[in-house]
Amino acid sequence: TKMQQQQQRALVHDLRSKLQPGGGNGEAQSLAGFRPLFDAVRALVALQAKRREADVGGDAVAEFTAWFGQHGGTLRSARLVTGLSEGNGLVATETIKRGDFVVTVPVGITISEETVAKSAVAQLVSPPFASSFPMAMIALFLIAEKHAANSVWAQYIRVLPATFTTPLFFTWSELQELQGSPALSDCIMCLRTCIFQYCFLFEAVNSKPEIIAPEVFTFEVYAWALSVVMTRQNMIPSVSNAAAAAAAPSPSTTVALIPMWDMCNHANGEVTTFFDVDAQTIQMTALRDTPASSQVYMHYGMRTNADLLVNYGFVYEDNANDGVSISQHDLADAVGRTPAADDLCSHCPGARGLIRKSGESSEFLARYLDAVGGAGQRAKLLGAVCAKLLARYPTTLQADEARLADLKPTASPSTRNALLLRVLEKRTLHTALALAPAPAAAATPKKQQQRRKQKAKRSAQ
Repeated sequence: TKMQQQQQRALVHDLRSKLQPGGGNGEAQSLAGFRPLFDAVRALVALQAKRREADVGGDAVAEFTAWFGQHGGTLRSARLVTGLSEGNGLVATETIKRGDFVVTVPVGITISEETVAKSAVAQLVSPPFASSFPMAMIALFLIAEKHAANSVWAQYIRVLPATFTTPLFFTWSELQELQGSPALSDCIMCLRTCIFQYCFLFEAVNSKPEIIAPEVFTFEVYAWALSVVMTRQNMIPSVSNAAAAAAAPSPSTTVALIPMWDMCNHANGEVTTFFDVDAQTIQMTALRDTPASSQVYMHYGMRTNADLLVNYGFVYEDNANDGVSISQHDLADAVGRTPAADDLCSHCPGARGLIRKSGESSEFLARYLDAVGGAGQRAKLLGAVCAKLLARYPTTLQADEARLADLKPTASPSTRNALLLRVLEKRTLHTALALAPAPAAAATPKKQQQRRKQKAKRSAQ
């Protein structure tokens, strides 16, 4: 109704006003500082129409598989399956050997920045916004295509997950589960960015209702579309001139959604996807030997579990690349000083340190600690960093492990993910702390008295 439209505009205006003060400062990134903005967006969601969630049926999978083949895609010795623990996934129909070709996707059926630039959606915003937020543009394009009468990608969009466990859908209690974790500020920033984009695009969509109907452009719909892009996007050579882009010393790339390839779930290993310049296709080979009826996996890259949670909405317990990422602000706070102005570390303000799950320091973290204390003090300083980070958690590792073991099956996936992340982070910090030299024991009053007598005797001599 007209009244609801006015209420929506008022709430979006309220959101924009709450986004202004201190967008990236520490207070805005804290739970307490973020609460007013979170409550405001929940009020908007409560007012807007509820997004319809439909399960992906067998017909949708069959239609998408047929569409994929008709448009030049190839799926070898595998099929798309729904209802797995991870959601959708690819399952082997016969034994697949490591290195066998599994998925081949023609560039022409990807949805990229360039796809959006050629569509009516590009008319909604200015080029600077489009170039700054390519994932937002693809999300907007998905919404337009989802409600288009004859979308080329209709069958693909139908099999996309209806729900996500990314931070964009966290409840307040689920955010609270991350207290103490370095991932909390990243989750808040992810949500803030989504809210900022929605507020900006809300006005754009309402100004051109013939491109996207304003009534379908709710916050939940945008969060869903942005989650699709966050969890499935990859970089490919620029589609407009892929051959030249791929051959260039610094290839021009574009963010893209890659149908069928993006149905594959993550496992440890190595990247087995490459771009075939001559065929203009994305090719994926099997990560490992896979027997029939087993899931076919790919490797998403060297990401910590915090990265996986923020960007994909899951935590991988056996993650070989896991560790605790630390900002330079937190490092300086933990060790009490920063590298000298002429040190290499001071020229990398965005770089972060990483404590690996083995307890070892990443190259940058080691260099940072050496810069502030010397190579001989590295282990000691790392111990101080770990102790400081552990003190930030409101609970102990033992308490978290016990709670995780007793967590009911009815607990939300995001609650389980956040709790598991805390456990894994604390294990890493305890491992690193165990490698650090123990602090010198404080002298007893008797020993202090003996030292004073010895000092006095030496002075008399």
